[in-house]
Parts: sequence; structure tokens; C-alpha cells
Amino acid sequence: MENLEVAEVKPNMFVHVHAKEGYRITSYNPETDDIKNYSGSVCMYMPIRDAYDDDYRTITVEEHEAFEEQSRLAHEAEMKEYEMNR
Repeated sequence: MENLEVAEVKPNMFVHVHAKEGYRITSYNPETDDIKNYSGSVCMYMPIRDAYDDDYRTITVEEHEAFEEQSRLAHEAEMKEYEMNR
């Protein structure tokens, strides 16, 4: 993965990675995933694999904030719909 600052491997356990300043790590794919399930982080603990690019990627803080806002709005719309249908 690109834009990583720190990567620490705990053999037979996990990899701990930190994104460079201005970036976040996410497994969210806007083409296939529900925005309500979005999450992004400065650091992640991930299973040990040969490659991560299929499941994880780095995005800019601006992209992260836009996804968070879209997620918030989607959750609010879902709650409003639920309240209307009660």
C-alpha cells in the first residue's frame, strides 16, 4: 500500500500500519460497499497477508471526510425513514 509511514509486523499475529499525514486507511469500496458501513483510520491492525491492495487502500483526509459525511447523511435518512414508518 502507498502512503504508509509505519508498519510493524507481529509474526503469526498481525501487521500494524500507520498512514502518512494527510491520509487514512480504509477497506471501503464506493463501487460495491454501502456508505453506511464506511470506516477509515490513521492506523489499522490487519491480518498478515502477502498483499493488501485488493482489500485496503489509502485515501486523502478530504476523501475520508467526504465519505464520513455521506455515511452520516445516509444514517440520518435511514433513521428519518424508520421514524416515518413507525
